[in-house]
Order: sequence, then structure tokens, then C-alpha cells
Amino acid sequence: MVDVELEGKVFDNYDAFRQEAIASGAAVNGSIMMSSIAQIGGSVWGLKWPGQLPGEENINFGIITATENFVSTFGIQLKEGRDFQSAADSLSIILNEAAVKTMHLKDPVLGQQVVLNGEARTITGVVKDFVWMKSYMPATPAVIPYNPSWRGMLTIKLNPALSVSEGLARLEKVYHKLNPDYPFEYSFVDVTYEEKYAYEKLLGLMINVFATLAIVISCMGLLGLSVFAAARRRKEIGIRKVMGAGVAQVTMLLSKDFLKPVLIAIVIASPVASYIMIKWLQQYTYRISLEWWMYALAGITAIAIALMTVSIQSVRAALMNPVRALRSE
Repeated sequence: MVDVELEGKVFDNYDAFRQEAIASGAAVNGSIMMSSIAQIGGSVWGLKWPGQLPGEENINFGIITATENFVSTFGIQLKEGRDFQSAADSLSIILNEAAVKTMHLKDPVLGQQVVLNGEARTITGVVKDFVWMKSYMPATPAVIPYNPSWRGMLTIKLNPALSVSEGLARLEKVYHKLNPDYPFEYSFVDVTYEEKYAYEKLLGLMINVFATLAIVISCMGLLGLSVFAAARRRKEIGIRKVMGAGVAQVTMLLSKDFLKPVLIAIVIASPVASYIMIKWLQQYTYRISLEWWMYALAGITAIAIALMTVSIQSVRAALMNPVRALRSE
């Protein structure tokens, strides 16, 4: 989906722009909004509804002004009722589940009236809660009134049968036909939404960088310890080889001593990492759950890295000529 700002002639001829965009094959749907759904953060209070208790008029509700095809354009799940269909819905309003719960409306919800900015609006639809601010915020009670007067953006759902470049080219042609004096400027909704998570992306990058540095430094330390251990046990390795020990046996002999501290580190680090991750994830309303296999995979990876690092020197020591180790005996 792309957002196209309404300016110039398309501000007044927004419906013609939407219709021609669909007729050209560039789009399959579109809805007029105050701003991009990825940037909306408006709120309203002073609403009135049936059964309202004293003090509840001060409750803040998120507000999204929209027009025809709002629900179908964004693929929001409709729980009850219908989408906005035409200008006949000028006094209609759609609520999300959180708003219905906050208003403690009794069934049937459809057909009841909510007073918004002094206007009585009829509830024509209820949609399931959806993320429109940030995923670490709980579902905001939201009201979605039909209001083309508060318009600033046309959100276009591009035709999936066309490539993105082809769809944008057709959309630009329609735009310049209706609005030749303005440049065609657009933004992708998903890209705009991702910008809200710049901090999380930076944090992830920093974690990856420092984790890689920690692994490299740890491997260098393990490699140094394995060189030191092989040098100390040089004569022992020579005797074992003379007695018939193979490369695999000698390699395992030197490697297993380094597995003990790695296993101890895994046992200590796992609960600590689990506690930190659980506390961090709790700030997100929509989050993954930590499964046992994630810890197992991390532990197996750590063991594999340690073994690969140590085995470099272990194999060299195992392949050493025992005569060189025992010649001074």
C-alpha cells in the first residue's frame, strides 16, 4: 500500500482520483484519511454513549477519520456490521473491540449511537483490535468516524497482479492527469510504519555487533588456552600415540576439558538471559513466546563454536610426530 498526499486539484477531486486509479488497474482499493495510518496518533475525549457512567466522558479514545472502503483497503477484520460504503454513512462510526469494551456496550452494539463532537453517530461496524500505533502499546480504544472533510491522504492498495513499479507508473499517470501542477510523491505504508521501530532496529544492530565481538574474543581466548594445554601435554600426547591412540582419541582428550567451562557458562547464562528477555518482551502487547528449543539451539551453537575453535589446535597436536615429543626422554 502507498500513501499519496492530497494537494492541488486532487484535494477536491479525491474521489475521482481514487476511481480513476482503480479503473486504470493500478489499484484495487483506496480510502481517504486525515493522514497515514502508520502516523496517526490523534485522540479525542468527551464522547457520550448509552449507559455511560459519571467521569467516563474524560476517557481518551484514539481517533481515525476515514471514508469508503476503509476496512477493506487495510484488510482489517470486521467482527460485526459493515464497512463504510458511501456518503450516506456521513453520520456513521466504526468502533474497535477495545472501544466497545471501554464503553461496556451491551448487545446488539450495532445501531446504538455515540455522540462525537456534538454529533450523534450510529455504530455501523465493529472491527477487531489492530496495531496502528506501536506494538508495545496495549490495544487503544479507537473510534473511526466517517469524515471526508478531515482529509489529507489517499491510501492506495496497489494491484497485486502488477509489479510495484508498473502499478506506481500507472498511478503517477492518473495523478498527473488530474493534478499536472504538482509532483507525484508517495510513501509506502510499511516503510513509514517501520520508522517507528528505529530504536529497536538500532538496538538489534548493536546487540549483533557486540555479540559478534564477544564471540570472537572468546574464540581467541579458547584458541590460546588450547595452544597452552597442547604444549603442556606434549609428551603425554606422544606417549599415547606410541601406545596406539588415534587422532580422534587425542583430539577428544584435549577438547573435552574445554567443554566443562562452556557447559557451566550455558547453565549460568540461560536463566539470566531468560529473565532479561522476558522482562524486555513484557513491554510489548504483541510479542513472541520464548520456547525451550531457543535455549537449546543457543547452547548447541556455543558448544559447536567452542569445539571448532579448540579442535584446530587439538588436531595439530594429534597429528604431531610422537618422536619429536619424546626425543629428549
